[in-house]
Amino acid sequence: MNDSPDNPTGSTQGEKICWQCGETYGPDQQYCNNDGSELVEVNPSETQDMLVGHIFDERFRVVEKLGEGGMSRVYHARRVKGGEEVALKILKADFLQDTEIRKRFMYEARVIANLDHPNAVELFDFGQAPDGSFYMVMELLKGESLNARLDDSCLRYQRIFEYIAPICGVLYQAHQQDIVHRDLKPENIYLKREASDTYRPKLLDFGIAKHLRSRTMTQDDAMWGTPAYMS
Repeated sequence: MNDSPDNPTGSTQGEKICWQCGETYGPDQQYCNNDGSELVEVNPSETQDMLVGHIFDERFRVVEKLGEGGMSRVYHARRVKGGEEVALKILKADFLQDTEIRKRFMYEARVIANLDHPNAVELFDFGQAPDGSFYMVMELLKGESLNARLDDSCLRYQRIFEYIAPICGVLYQAHQQDIVHRDLKPENIYLKREASDTYRPKLLDFGIAKHLRSRTMTQDDAMWGTPAYMS
């Protein structure tokens, strides 16, 4: 759901964030240790999230903030009618006037919507709220990222194949539609906990995906992705 929502929900004054991966740093840091991107300062007014506990787009009650990346925030929410639990990904207000960022956000939604694979995160809806916010409504995943799993323990080869093979299936389906993910890494593979205490890998974050036959939304000399995982 990359932007990668792995950061704490709280912020401190002077904190900086990487717009690429969402990692947070202290006020003296200038560049991200993960991908070298220049950091941006966090607005102190953003430290208290006003959406939590309120109704969004007259349809969703926001329960809690799950995390945020450089350009969007992800929330745990419930439908007002029916009570279904969902993940709500909302483009930050700072980017609402940026035409290219808006296009990329909605392009990601269309890419996910066109994928029909059990190991792709499921998209239920996307659009624009009356207040101008662009958002996606996705399945709420419970479990942990592959990155968190690797931090806690080593994986046996059998387990690696159980996780990687289905993800390759999602990538193959995307490639059949001329879509290249461009940011495949452990943070973007989520291990969804199933009822039988097994885990289903889910591929997340098509935010910087590229359509090979369409006009690109990035500059020709721009670098997109995470350097440590680039081929």
